[in-house]
Amino acid sequence: MGVSNEMARAFIESHPDEAAAEMERMPLVDAAALLEDLPHELASGITARLSTLFAAECLRRLPAGVAGELLAEIPRDSGAALLRRLPADDRDRLLTVMPRNASSALARLTRFPEGTAGALMDPEVLAVPVDTPVYSALDQVRVSGARVLYYVYVVDRNNHLVGVVNLRELMSAGANSALGDVMRPHVERISVYADRVGALAHPAWRTFYALPVVDDTGLLVGVLRHKRLYASEDEAAADSPNLLAVGISLGEMYWSVAAQLLESLWPAARRTAEEPEGMETEIENER
Repeated sequence: MGVSNEMARAFIESHPDEAAAEMERMPLVDAAALLEDLPHELASGITARLSTLFAAECLRRLPAGVAGELLAEIPRDSGAALLRRLPADDRDRLLTVMPRNASSALARLTRFPEGTAGALMDPEVLAVPVDTPVYSALDQVRVSGARVLYYVYVVDRNNHLVGVVNLRELMSAGANSALGDVMRPHVERISVYADRVGALAHPAWRTFYALPVVDDTGLLVGVLRHKRLYASEDEAAADSPNLLAVGISLGEMYWSVAAQLLESLWPAARRTAEEPEGMETEIENER
């Protein structure tokens, strides 16, 4: 790797928001080429920071396998937002090449209208059947790791939400007790079809930082974090996670150096794909 490439990648690693803002000034074909050249983890991280429309158009210009890997690594709600910006054929193509667990989660999220609890939730929530012994539930918690948000949701054998138990309560319960004996049967919940305004107004946020999301039959379909819901307000206004970067004035010299560093990662000769007519204008108008 050349010195200039190492400097450019170091800049992206240390200043990801500023790097994302600089990428959005590039032609789409060059931004896509940069994403393809970057190490996988770095590419997925910066993809999640790009404006939704810009990132989606970059994905359209990548090989399906590369685009699918990036989508599988970024947060599920961000991935679902990107998929909604793609034509149906492109969306189906990417879902086909992605790992099954990521593809299934994203397919569930894209079923719901944008801005609803169903579109903003995390669909990979740990749900344990009501007749499960406590010792077995604890084993599932250990395996699930990051999917556990302090609360363990309890479901019947048809996956309907019937209770909740927090980790402290679970760890102090008798090992052979069934979850049905230690859970709390009253569970604050939110409808999968609740819009952003209605979801934010839910009184349970005064007590909980995450709420289970259910459909009209009480089927548990995911969990909604308050911080994700609150952040979606800003994203709805700007359609970009780069609000902080936009407000930072680093000077013309800084941006000039940043652009030179980033440009070193891809040759100008890679501009071989024709841009869809009017696409650049559409992105500029959306910002």
